[in-house]
Amino acid sequence: MQTVWKSHSGLEYRTLKKSLSISEQKLVLMKLRAEYSEYAKKFTDKVFNIEAFEKRLGVAFNNRFDMNRFFFTEISTLEQLKEKMDEKLRDKENPFLAKVDKILEDNVKKIASYPDYDFHSSASYELKKILGALKEFNEKEYLWVEIIFKLENDSFFLKLMHYFHKNLHYLIGETGRSYAPRIEDHVLLLDRPFKDTKKVEIDEKRFIKEIALFLNELKTNLVDILHENKLSYPHKVLPEEKLIHIDDSIKYMTKEKIIKSVINKINIILSDFRIHEFKGPKRTTNRS
Repeated sequence: MQTVWKSHSGLEYRTLKKSLSISEQKLVLMKLRAEYSEYAKKFTDKVFNIEAFEKRLGVAFNNRFDMNRFFFTEISTLEQLKEKMDEKLRDKENPFLAKVDKILEDNVKKIASYPDYDFHSSASYELKKILGALKEFNEKEYLWVEIIFKLENDSFFLKLMHYFHKNLHYLIGETGRSYAPRIEDHVLLLDRPFKDTKKVEIDEKRFIKEIALFLNELKTNLVDILHENKLSYPHKVLPEEKLIHIDDSIKYMTKEKIIKSVINKINIILSDFRIHEFKGPKRTTNRS
């Protein structure tokens, strides 16, 4: 039997790129469940969530995913989490580091609830999570913003919408089977034959900063729109014909309340990922 997983179980998971037999897949599954159980007891089941893993396994099995790739991705993600949490545990003797570690641990717990955007097995846990958060935001809250901007039927809002739509597409927009341009750029670094780990880490931090800048800039403009009373009829609800296939939660909300809800969501993401400080210049699109 080929070796399939190294860390904590004596096997080497890099060779999972080769096809696994049914018996080897069963062995990997057994070890995954054992590791999730062990680390959930050691740390928290919010981070090492066996139920979430079982759901992903069920989806992969029922939809006939490539199980070899599925297991490789799951092990890679789990090993990153274990390494991060074990490193924190080793430094607990230092009071200052312990305090810092508590902040980082709380951060890991906060972002654990966000979906993974699984674009590459070697991508970091944090990047997968923040892209998962951005994808959810794109498909829900930002959609609300675009509906309101279109309804305003004003060059100020239309120019603003075009600007933010273009930036969001660059960060998370998918075209056919292709990932967003910014994700593709990061994948190129991850796929290099002689991967430069330092360059990957620098690009990852730059990528996260770009996401933070986008969210902060959008928030600033939404706040200004409210403060400067730029919305027409801010206390009216949206027309029902514009809400087809849209989340029912905004059905009876006024435009003003929807914008406030979007601002609140942005603040939650910025707080959970600790990226408040990354702020760019204010977008100035004047009315014509």
